[in-house]
Amino acid sequence: MKTSIKASLLALIAGTTLMVGAAQAGDGYGDCPHRDGDRGYHHMKGERGYHHMKGGKGHFGMFGLRGLDLTDAQKTEIKALMDQHRSSMSRPDKETRAAHRAEMQALMTSGNFDEAKAKEIIEQRQQVREQHMLERMKLHNQIYNLLTPEQQAKFKERMDRRGERPEPIQD
Repeated sequence: MKTSIKASLLALIAGTTLMVGAAQAGDGYGDCPHRDGDRGYHHMKGERGYHHMKGGKGHFGMFGLRGLDLTDAQKTEIKALMDQHRSSMSRPDKETRAAHRAEMQALMTSGNFDEAKAKEIIEQRQQVREQHMLERMKLHNQIYNLLTPEQQAKFKERMDRRGERPEPIQD
Protein backbone atom coordinates (compact mmCIF):
# COMPACT_ATOMS: atom_id res chain seq x y z
CA MET A 1 0.00 0.00 0.00
CA LYS A 2 2.79 2.40 0.92
CA THR A 3 4.55 1.82 -2.41
CA SER A 4 1.50 2.78 -4.45
CA ILE A 5 1.12 6.02 -2.45
CA LYS A 6 4.82 6.80 -2.97
CA ALA A 7 4.55 6.05 -6.69
CA SER A 8 1.43 8.21 -7.03
CA LEU A 9 3.05 11.06 -5.12
CA LEU A 10 6.20 10.80 -7.26
CA ALA A 11 4.14 10.83 -10.48
CA LEU A 12 2.17 13.85 -9.25
CA ILE A 13 5.35 15.79 -8.42
CA ALA A 14 7.01 14.89 -11.74
CA GLY A 15 3.91 15.85 -13.72
CA THR A 16 3.55 19.16 -11.90
CA THR A 17 7.22 19.98 -12.46
CA LEU A 18 6.91 19.33 -16.20
CA MET A 19 3.75 21.41 -16.49
CA VAL A 20 5.28 24.37 -14.65
CA GLY A 21 8.41 24.20 -16.83
CA ALA A 22 6.35 24.12 -20.02
CA ALA A 23 4.16 27.00 -18.86
CA GLN A 24 7.14 29.20 -18.08
CA ALA A 25 9.11 28.34 -21.23
CA GLY A 26 7.08 30.75 -23.38
CA ASP A 27 7.19 30.99 -27.14
CA GLY A 28 10.72 32.37 -27.39
CA TYR A 29 9.75 35.84 -28.58
CA GLY A 30 10.03 37.48 -25.16
CA ASP A 31 9.10 41.13 -25.09
CA CYS A 32 9.67 41.76 -28.78
CA PRO A 33 7.43 44.59 -30.03
CA HIS A 34 6.59 42.47 -33.08
CA ARG A 35 5.41 39.56 -30.94
CA ASP A 36 1.90 39.41 -32.39
CA GLY A 37 2.85 40.46 -35.90
CA ASP A 38 4.83 38.93 -38.72
CA ARG A 39 6.94 36.01 -37.52
CA GLY A 40 8.73 35.29 -40.80
CA TYR A 41 12.49 35.84 -41.23
CA HIS A 42 12.05 38.69 -38.80
CA HIS A 43 12.36 36.35 -35.82
CA MET A 44 15.05 33.95 -36.91
CA LYS A 45 16.74 32.40 -33.91
CA GLY A 46 20.03 31.48 -35.60
CA GLU A 47 23.24 33.42 -35.83
CA ARG A 48 22.15 35.08 -39.06
CA GLY A 49 18.80 36.41 -37.81
CA TYR A 50 18.02 40.01 -38.69
CA HIS A 51 16.00 41.46 -35.83
CA HIS A 52 17.21 39.46 -32.85
CA MET A 53 20.86 39.18 -33.81
CA LYS A 54 23.06 37.26 -31.43
CA GLY A 55 26.31 38.71 -30.19
CA GLY A 56 25.48 42.29 -31.12
CA LYS A 57 26.55 41.84 -34.74
CA GLY A 58 24.15 44.41 -36.05
CA HIS A 59 24.02 44.96 -39.78
CA PHE A 60 27.80 44.85 -40.11
CA GLY A 61 27.71 41.10 -39.49
CA MET A 62 24.93 40.69 -42.02
CA PHE A 63 27.04 42.11 -44.85
CA GLY A 64 30.19 40.18 -43.92
CA LEU A 65 31.89 43.28 -42.49
CA ARG A 66 32.37 41.95 -38.99
CA GLY A 67 36.02 41.63 -38.12
CA LEU A 68 37.20 44.10 -40.77
CA ASP A 69 38.08 46.70 -38.11
CA LEU A 70 35.91 49.44 -39.58
CA THR A 71 36.68 52.99 -38.51
CA ASP A 72 33.97 55.08 -36.89
CA ALA A 73 33.75 57.15 -40.09
CA GLN A 74 33.24 53.99 -42.17
CA LYS A 75 30.56 52.74 -39.79
CA THR A 76 28.77 56.09 -39.98
CA GLU A 77 28.89 56.15 -43.79
CA ILE A 78 27.74 52.52 -44.04
CA LYS A 79 24.87 53.20 -41.65
CA ALA A 80 23.84 56.22 -43.74
CA LEU A 81 23.94 54.13 -46.93
CA MET A 82 21.85 51.42 -45.30
CA ASP A 83 19.31 53.92 -43.99
CA GLN A 84 19.03 55.45 -47.45
CA HIS A 85 18.62 51.97 -48.97
CA ARG A 86 16.00 51.02 -46.40
CA SER A 87 13.93 54.14 -47.07
CA SER A 88 13.99 53.52 -50.84
CA MET A 89 12.91 49.88 -50.43
CA SER A 90 9.37 50.33 -49.22
CA ARG A 91 7.27 47.27 -48.47
CA PRO A 92 3.78 47.27 -49.98
CA ASP A 93 1.09 48.26 -47.50
CA LYS A 94 -1.40 45.77 -46.05
CA GLU A 95 -4.11 46.66 -48.55
CA THR A 96 -1.81 46.10 -51.53
CA ARG A 97 -0.62 42.75 -50.16
CA ALA A 98 -4.21 41.70 -49.41
CA ALA A 99 -5.32 42.68 -52.93
CA HIS A 100 -2.46 40.71 -54.46
CA ARG A 101 -3.26 37.67 -52.31
CA ALA A 102 -6.96 37.91 -53.23
CA GLU A 103 -6.06 38.15 -56.93
CA MET A 104 -3.93 35.00 -56.70
CA GLN A 105 -6.60 33.11 -54.73
CA ALA A 106 -9.28 34.11 -57.23
CA LEU A 107 -7.09 32.86 -60.05
CA MET A 108 -6.37 29.53 -58.33
CA THR A 109 -9.96 28.88 -57.28
CA SER A 110 -11.72 29.93 -60.48
CA GLY A 111 -13.46 27.40 -62.70
CA ASN A 112 -11.13 28.18 -65.61
CA PHE A 113 -7.45 28.79 -64.97
CA ASP A 114 -6.20 31.87 -66.83
CA GLU A 115 -2.57 31.01 -67.59
CA ALA A 116 -1.87 34.39 -69.18
CA LYS A 117 -3.05 36.20 -66.04
CA ALA A 118 -0.94 33.86 -63.87
CA LYS A 119 2.14 34.59 -65.98
CA GLU A 120 1.42 38.31 -65.71
CA ILE A 121 1.30 38.09 -61.90
CA ILE A 122 4.52 36.07 -61.85
CA GLU A 123 6.23 38.56 -64.18
CA GLN A 124 5.22 41.48 -61.94
CA ARG A 125 6.69 39.77 -58.88
CA GLN A 126 9.87 38.88 -60.73
CA GLN A 127 10.33 42.50 -61.80
CA VAL A 128 10.01 43.64 -58.18
CA ARG A 129 12.49 40.98 -57.02
CA GLU A 130 14.88 41.92 -59.81
CA GLN A 131 14.74 45.59 -58.79
CA HIS A 132 15.32 44.70 -55.12
CA MET A 133 18.28 42.51 -56.04
CA LEU A 134 19.74 45.27 -58.21
CA GLU A 135 19.40 47.81 -55.38
CA ARG A 136 20.96 45.40 -52.90
CA MET A 137 23.91 44.75 -55.22
CA LYS A 138 24.41 48.51 -55.63
CA LEU A 139 24.40 48.90 -51.85
CA HIS A 140 26.99 46.15 -51.45
CA ASN A 141 29.17 47.83 -54.08
CA GLN A 142 28.91 51.21 -52.37
CA ILE A 143 29.84 49.64 -49.03
CA TYR A 144 32.72 47.72 -50.62
CA ASN A 145 34.10 50.93 -52.13
CA LEU A 146 34.19 52.54 -48.67
CA LEU A 147 36.66 49.89 -47.48
CA THR A 148 40.43 50.30 -47.51
CA PRO A 149 42.41 48.06 -49.90
CA GLU A 150 43.37 45.78 -46.98
CA GLN A 151 39.74 45.49 -45.87
CA GLN A 152 38.68 44.83 -49.47
CA ALA A 153 41.23 42.01 -49.76
CA LYS A 154 39.99 40.43 -46.53
CA PHE A 155 36.38 40.84 -47.66
CA LYS A 156 37.14 39.20 -51.05
CA GLU A 157 38.89 36.32 -49.29
CA ARG A 158 35.79 35.74 -47.16
CA MET A 159 33.52 35.86 -50.20
CA ASP A 160 35.74 33.32 -51.97
CA ARG A 161 35.55 31.01 -48.95
CA ARG A 162 31.76 31.34 -48.88
CA GLY A 163 31.66 30.25 -52.52
CA GLU A 164 33.64 27.09 -51.72
CA ARG A 165 31.02 25.69 -49.37
CA PRO A 166 29.67 22.35 -50.53
CA GLU A 167 26.28 22.38 -52.18
CA PRO A 168 23.44 20.93 -50.10
CA ILE A 169 22.47 17.40 -51.06
CA GLN A 170 19.27 17.32 -53.08
CA ASP A 171 16.97 14.32 -52.66
